[in-house]
Amino acid sequence: MSSLRNSERRFEAIKRIESEDASIPDLERTPDEVCLATFWRQATLGVSHWRCLVPARHLPGQMLGFDIGEVAWDDKLDQLLLPRHRGVAVWSYLGDDARARIALAWQDLGHKTLMELDDNYAYSPKKWGINWAETHQDAQSIIGYSFEQNRHLAGLVDGIIVSTPYLGDVYSEFNDNIFVCRNSIDPADWAHVERKDDGIFRIGYAGSNVHVFDFPLVRKALKWAARQKDVEVCLMGFDHPPAWRGEMMPWQQDLPSYWNQLGLLDLGLAPLQDTPWGRSKSDIKAMEYAMAGAMPMVARTEAYRPWTDMGWPNARTEDEWVELIQHAVRNRDWVREQAAVAKAYVLNERTIKHEIIRWEEAIFDS
Repeated sequence: MSSLRNSERRFEAIKRIESEDASIPDLERTPDEVCLATFWRQATLGVSHWRCLVPARHLPGQMLGFDIGEVAWDDKLDQLLLPRHRGVAVWSYLGDDARARIALAWQDLGHKTLMELDDNYAYSPKKWGINWAETHQDAQSIIGYSFEQNRHLAGLVDGIIVSTPYLGDVYSEFNDNIFVCRNSIDPADWAHVERKDDGIFRIGYAGSNVHVFDFPLVRKALKWAARQKDVEVCLMGFDHPPAWRGEMMPWQQDLPSYWNQLGLLDLGLAPLQDTPWGRSKSDIKAMEYAMAGAMPMVARTEAYRPWTDMGWPNARTEDEWVELIQHAVRNRDWVREQAAVAKAYVLNERTIKHEIIRWEEAIFDS
């Protein structure tokens, strides 16, 4: 433990690893408020919101960003301190060296320590655009995170919280205490999303450059749609526009702005390649589309099983996506009806009030 005392020197890597987005505010409980868990978030905006902030609001717990300033040392006890920490420790997808040292040192002091995962970092998805190193040694000179370190840490924490049953099966290889807590909507987040009705039928695909591998599934269908009367194709969050006509919308740095963008859409696409990385994803994109008032159209993959199991319109191949999107463009009243059904499903079955019991089980389970 004494090796941690010179933390400023030993954890200099945090400044390189955690270039955290300052636009993500902490949710810190006051001393007189109940706080069952502290979620130590990652720098990713969406993950911080869905996997840390939403459950922290309702447990109740708190969400804090981690940097070297969070670490102190008790000279009398000769041990590490995290002065702002309260309750169970929940660390968002560990895979680095610096945060892991703190998490494990805190666990050694008798504090229950969980890892939270919304993606499959146990096996290298490098060919799908994920910028982690393969080995812990390689990570020291690249980004700081490695798949090897994630697997190692998965076996050391007291339990793992995952977003889907599939991801739970993956990580059960490393840890016996797996808690499936699905991504959930907090309706309060969506109160200010506005719809736009100007006679234009808008088809959108919201993603990022990581989803460049999924885009070919819908490219042919979107090229067809862009040629149709009163149809506009909206691509959100991608750096490089296609050569054909389409409305490009930049990556948003805050979620309310992104959700308002989704409010422009009538039809929201969620294509996904059926790969080990893709199968580990959740259905949050479909829920976001639905809450914004758009009809989700989903991939027939494990990630969207909650939707495909109830018979929701879905596609796997490029030609199936063409057929579905053509049907939607030609049946716009049907799209509006399906959008209302999707939103009702999310509000009736997929809000945090339905899922918070699972988070409570993870926090209280011994």
